[in-house]
Order: sequence, then C-alpha cells, then structure tokens
Amino acid sequence: MDKFDKSIYEDFVKENYGSWEEFKQYCVELPKIEFHAHLNGSITPKTMNELIEQRKGKEPDLAGFAVKKLIQPNFQLEDFFPLFNTVYRLTDNTESIEYITRNVLKEFAADGVCYIELRSTPRQNLEKGMKKKNYAETLISVINEINKKNDIIVRLILSIDRKASLEEAMETVNLAIELKSTGIVVGVDMCGNTNGGEFLRIKPAFHYAKKNNLSVTLHVAEIPNCREDNLNMIEVSPNRMGHCTFLEDDLLKWAKDNNVAIETCITSNIICRTVKSYDVHPCIEYMKNDQPFTICTDDKGIFNCDLSDEYLIFGLINKLNKKQLFEVSKRAISYVMDNDIKLKKQLETIYNNFSKKNGFLIEK
Repeated sequence: MDKFDKSIYEDFVKENYGSWEEFKQYCVELPKIEFHAHLNGSITPKTMNELIEQRKGKEPDLAGFAVKKLIQPNFQLEDFFPLFNTVYRLTDNTESIEYITRNVLKEFAADGVCYIELRSTPRQNLEKGMKKKNYAETLISVINEINKKNDIIVRLILSIDRKASLEEAMETVNLAIELKSTGIVVGVDMCGNTNGGEFLRIKPAFHYAKKNNLSVTLHVAEIPNCREDNLNMIEVSPNRMGHCTFLEDDLLKWAKDNNVAIETCITSNIICRTVKSYDVHPCIEYMKNDQPFTICTDDKGIFNCDLSDEYLIFGLINKLNKKQLFEVSKRAISYVMDNDIKLKKQLETIYNNFSKKNGFLIEK
C-alpha cells in the first residue's frame, strides 16, 4: 500500500468502508480462498529466524545468520529465484518442513482464509533422510492435523519445476496419483524460473496427470513473447492458470470460454515488475470483461503480503463496495480443484453465514 496515493481514494474508502482501518479489518474478516500460495515463498522472515534459532546449535554455519526483509529496493525479477537459496537451506529436512508448513497454514487461517490449495515441489535430501515421498507425506500429515481444527480447509498441489526433466516431472505426477487417495492431494502445478526451458519438454507429464483425474494449474505468460510456450500449455487444458500477465487476447478468450480461472497475484506482479502499476493491472480488465479469475498471494513471506492485503488492493483499484468484494471472493468456490460435494456445500455455508452477518442478499 505504500505505493498508493491514498488521498485519491479517501472519499471512496470513507463512503464504502468508513476508514482505512475498517477497510483492512473487513478484508481480514472476509472469507477468502487461496489458490496460488507456494509453501517456501510463504515462509515469513520471523519463521525462518525461529528455525535458525532452533538449529544453529548443531549447525554452526547458521550462527550469526538472520533473515531480514527479503525484498530490497530496486528488486528485479531476476533477483527473485536466488532468494530461495536461503529458504532451501532452512527446509532441508522433514522436521523443518513440518514446522514451516504448520506456521504458514496458521498464518493463512488468522488472515481469514477459509480454504487453501497449498503448493510445493517435492524435494529430497538423502543425507538427512528426506525423500520426495516422505516430504509430501510430511505435508499431508500437517495438513490433516490443521484440517481437524476447523480453522481452515487445506488441500495440496504438487509442483513441478519448469527446468525438470520429463522423467522427474513424471515422478511427481505419479507421486500425486499415488497420494490422491489421501483426499489431500488434488492436482499438479508447473512453476519455476521462466528461463528453465520450454514447457514442451515436460508437456506429456501434464497430459498424463489429466488422464489420471488430477487437476492441473500452470504458470502461464509471466513474460512477454512466449506465445509458442503459451499455446503448448493451453493444449493441456489446464483447470486454472497462474499470473498470465502477458497472455494474448485470443488465449484470454479461450480461458473465458472454458471457464478457466486466472490466479492473479497483484503484489507479486508489481514487485517483480511484470505489471507497471496497480492502476493498469490486468485484473481491472478481468472485472470489466467478466474474465474468470481469483485473487491470490503467490509468495506472501517474500513479498510481505497477506491475502487480505491483496483483496484491499483489488477492491481499491476496482472501486468495489463490501458486497461486491464479497461476491468476487465467493466466486472462487467455482474454481476449487477438490470436486467433493460436501466441501463445496461447506464453503457455501461459510460464505452464506458471512453474507447474513453483513446484511447482504444471498443470490439464488
């Protein structure tokens, strides 16, 4: 919010929310659905420093090391991925994975997120006894623990790094197929550095995922001039697509015609400079054109943004009142990967209760 000229929006905020503080509080209390949260990118500096304190006694190289504000002035897109060297160093065993997953999910719940499809790339560190399967099983164990508390509903998406070989991509898809029976794993994702290679190389893995009833989401059109790559991804018929800041008009139309939601991450796009400013963010056109989309965080720990912040920004730049912002959030139910009827009814109940509390008419 520091980049906003608040004076421009003072009248709007006062008329629709009372004050900036009340606006923020409404966005926290608003039930929200998160579809594009990377586990490692969602770890806050606070949690990382807690891990350092826990481990530095046995790992001297961590002594004197502290994680400060991750985003520095003049941050560039190419600076983003090296940040994960620090994160990976601190999440190289299942005990640490368990700790950070629990913290991340508790933070999302405290921010009013009622449902999240957390995503993470299975990793291994054989020196510390961590294999890809027990990495994923550790996540599932923590998710089951969190789900029992009824503060937030959690599902898991297994991610495939763009630079992976086809063999590695298939390994992750097969792991997702194996763990789908847990009721926690709902799909697979393609993410990673946009310079990691062409999607075509790992495309068969995503076709295979779809054939085995896994949902698919892909990071699409994060950079300009990648049409061939975009077309290859569209051919997989993904259930959702992430970012899409440079997606061509005909492919936007395809997404709209096929009800494929764009996972839009406003703060991430601004900080990484794939969008020049808030007032030209594509989500403004999404609202005007009735484009399917959802509001997401991407990497809340690195970018220092909660989902409530993203909704405040979105509500501000689109001049939405309380009921309109509520309707945007509720629409995300349509794009949940878990097709369980009971889950959908549970989410509907959460939103309808909030609607009644705030005096909104429930659409039939």
